[in-house]
Amino acid sequence: MSTIEARLLALEKQNRRYKKIFFGMGAIAVGFGFMAFTNNPVPEKLQAKNFELVDNSNKVLASMTPYNGSGRITTFNAQGQKQLDFRPSDQGGGALLVYDGKGNLNFRVTYTEGGGGYLGIFNTSGKEVVQLGNTSNSGGYVTVYDQTEKMCVDLGSHKEGGGYLSVYNESEKDVIRLTNTSSADGYIFIDSADGGNRMRLTTSDNGGGSFSIFNNQDVAVVRLGVTGTQSGVVNVHNSSKTRINAMGADADKNGVINCWNNYGTKTVTLPN
Repeated sequence: MSTIEARLLALEKQNRRYKKIFFGMGAIAVGFGFMAFTNNPVPEKLQAKNFELVDNSNKVLASMTPYNGSGRITTFNAQGQKQLDFRPSDQGGGALLVYDGKGNLNFRVTYTEGGGGYLGIFNTSGKEVVQLGNTSNSGGYVTVYDQTEKMCVDLGSHKEGGGYLSVYNESEKDVIRLTNTSSADGYIFIDSADGGNRMRLTTSDNGGGSFSIFNNQDVAVVRLGVTGTQSGVVNVHNSSKTRINAMGADADKNGVINCWNNYGTKTVTLPN
């Protein structure tokens, strides 16, 4: 064998050895890669402009999308109708909307522009029938509407303290009001359909009760109250606001009746 043939034979043996080493290292690298993938299948971060969760029929069940500069998450039922909608409110806070699976809004929770929270409940026609939230003075309120979104009942808190409850007629006039006076006593208003005064029930300056009845011209014609001696008294006025009758107790706690004419002149006193 010549020297050249001997060198070629040695090179072929060396080449076969390098191939074995190369393929062995490749197999090891693939093995390590597979092990790394199976041990840590979830990447540290995923980024995209839209995400969708689909079922075996490729129907979208949930989505994550941008919305007015913020994020939005929406879930859907098997018919593709909304169920839940998490999104920003118009004031930049968060909002949760709940649907009935038929395209109708049932429930909404969000943030109000003045601060604090808001909750709305809707009927099957998508009309808001109950609203809960906070007032501008950071108190709470509850408003109830009818099926046409006309206000029926409203209750809440005063800025100065205390609460109120108002009942409205079909023209959205408050015909009954329960509240408190500036001296923290109770007050009940009953008004006519056009907003006129009809009855008032509250407390008097001497600490007793006071009840007034008004005619259709907003004139108090009957007043029931308590005297300075803490006895009862009834005063009757005519339509000209002149007192014409008083019945109560005198200083000795005996019964007494006084009558006046239209000019304010006393005409009767019993007993004499």
